[in-house]
Amino acid sequence: MEIHVHVRGTILPIILSQEKCASTSWGDLCQNVVQNLLMATDSRLILKILTEICPKERLTHYLMRYGDGNASIIRVDWSSTDIIPPLLAYIDLNMTLMPRVSETLQRLAQPHLPVQPGAPFPAALHVDLCALVASSAALSLPHNKDQMSVLYLKEDEQFPGCVDTFSIVPADGYHDLLPAAVCVPQASSAAAAITEGTTVSVGEKRKAISTAASMKEEAMSSRKKKKKNKNKGELQSIVDPNFYQKYPGVLNAGFRVLDYLYLHPSHAPWIEGAGLLLAAESCYGNDAKMNLQRKHYLRQSFGKTDSSAIPADDNARVCFVYGAGHGSRTFGTVEEQIAYREWTEEMQIIADAIRKELVKRFSADKGVDVDVNAHLNELEVISFYDGKKITFHRDQTYSAEGKFCSNNCQKQHTCTCIFVLGDERVLEFQLFWGKKKSEVNHPEALNMIRLTNGALFFLHPEDEEDRLRQIFKIKERTHFKHRNNGVKGKGNLLSIGLVFRTCVTTRTVYKGTGQLVLNSNSKPTKTTLKCNSKLEEYEHQWSKDPIDKGLKNKYLSMKERHHNEE
Repeated sequence: MEIHVHVRGTILPIILSQEKCASTSWGDLCQNVVQNLLMATDSRLILKILTEICPKERLTHYLMRYGDGNASIIRVDWSSTDIIPPLLAYIDLNMTLMPRVSETLQRLAQPHLPVQPGAPFPAALHVDLCALVASSAALSLPHNKDQMSVLYLKEDEQFPGCVDTFSIVPADGYHDLLPAAVCVPQASSAAAAITEGTTVSVGEKRKAISTAASMKEEAMSSRKKKKKNKNKGELQSIVDPNFYQKYPGVLNAGFRVLDYLYLHPSHAPWIEGAGLLLAAESCYGNDAKMNLQRKHYLRQSFGKTDSSAIPADDNARVCFVYGAGHGSRTFGTVEEQIAYREWTEEMQIIADAIRKELVKRFSADKGVDVDVNAHLNELEVISFYDGKKITFHRDQTYSAEGKFCSNNCQKQHTCTCIFVLGDERVLEFQLFWGKKKSEVNHPEALNMIRLTNGALFFLHPEDEEDRLRQIFKIKERTHFKHRNNGVKGKGNLLSIGLVFRTCVTTRTVYKGTGQLVLNSNSKPTKTTLKCNSKLEEYEHQWSKDPIDKGLKNKYLSMKERHHNEE
C-alpha cells in the first residue's frame, strides 16, 4: 500500500507491505512520520511545524499524542533566541494522519485502527499530517508511557530553521519531565494562555491557575515578578547549556582530564601515575566496598598548591582541599586512602573560562563574593554510571540555628561550579524545613535542572542557606538540598562533572601521589584496617582488569558521542 503524507507543501511517500499494514496502526504510522520520516526528508519541516503551532512563541517542549498509546515529547534548544526568547512551557497536541478523500475513509483511519490495504482505500492514499490542540481530556488521544519517546532537537545557529543535531531517547521519568507552564488555546482569541502546576511527568494532573492572560503577558509578568523577588527565596542555581560553545578549548581540556583518569589502569592511592584511584569505602562503619563498584558516585580529587605555605618535608606540598576528612563517615573514605593530585594546565583552562562567567553573571549579586569565587583552587571529578547516584544533601554544613559552620572547607558566599561532560542527567532540588529536616510540600518546592554535555552549572550559595523564603509564604526557615539519581537509559551511559570550588582549607600531601601526609605515630582504626584489607584483596582479584577495561570502553563510547560537539 502506498501512502503519501502531505506536510507543508512536501510529500513524504511510504510503502507498506500487507503484513506491515496489519501490524501497524495509524497511530504507529503517525509517530514514525514525525519522529523519523520528517528528519530523514528535510530537517526544516519539524521546526516549521512547531513554529506554525505557536507563531509568537518558541516553546521548549511539545507533547504530541498520536493515539493507540503512542506519544512523543519534542524538546527544542532554539538558537534564534535573539528574535523570540524561548519560553519554558509546553503545548499538548493531537497529531493525526487525515485522508484527503471521503469521510468514510477518515473514519477508517482512526489512530487505534490498523492500516487496511485494499477497498475502500485507493492504491495510493494521500493524507495530511494534522495538529490539533488537546485542550480538554475528552479530546486528548490516550498514550502509554512505554510507547513514548523523547526527541531532542537543536536548532542550527548559523542556519536558523534547520536542525543541527537530534537524538531520540525513551521516556524514563527524567527525559519526559514537562515544565510547569502549559500552553493552551484561549477561547476569545488566537493567543495562548498559561496553566501552571508542578513539574511532573506526563499524564499527571495540573491545577489551572490562569487562562485569561495571553502567553506573552504571563511570561512578561513572570519575568517582572522574578526580578522583584530576587533574593527572596526562589531557586537561584542556574545552568548554561552553551558554555562550551562560548569558550573554544574547554571541551578538549575537559576530555584530556578524563583521558588521564579513564584510559589507564586503576591503582591504589599510594602509587603514582595516571588512572582512577582505588579506595575501599566504609560508609558509617558498614562493610567496605570498592569505590568503582558501589552505588555512590565515584569521585577523584585534585588540589591547587598553596604557594604561601612551605611544608616541612621537601617531598610534600600544601594544597587546597574540599572536605578535610573527605566525608570519612558519610562518604566512607578513610584518610589513609585519600589523595589530592596535582592541578593541571587543562584544569586551569576550564577554571579561567568559569571565572569569566562568574564575573559576568554574579558581579551584581550580593549573595556571591565574586572576587573570592574567581580564585578556583579545588576540583572533584564525579562520575555517574551503572546506577551510581547521590542522595539529597547540602554541600556546606550549617548549625541548628542556620549559621554557616566554621569547619566548612569551601569559602562562604561562593558558587560551586560544575562543568558537565557526557550523557545527560537531571539534578533535583527539594526544599526542606530548617529544623524539622523534612521535605516541604509546596508546588514550587521541587525543581529539576538538566545537565547536558558541555553545560556549566552554578550552585548558588544562598540556595543552601536556612532562610525565610517569601515566595512560599512560609514563616519558617527552609533550605534547598539537591540529589542526582545518575544517568537513565540503556547502553554505555556515563555522565561526569568537573566540580570546581574555592576552598580555604589546606592539607599537606605527598608530591606525585597526592596522598595525605598523616601523623606517623597515630594507630590505624578498625575501619582503616578493614578498608586497607579490602583494597589489597581487590588489587589481586581476577575481576580488576575486566572492570578497568569495562570502564575504559564505557568512557570511550561516551567520548565518541560527545567529544566532537566542539
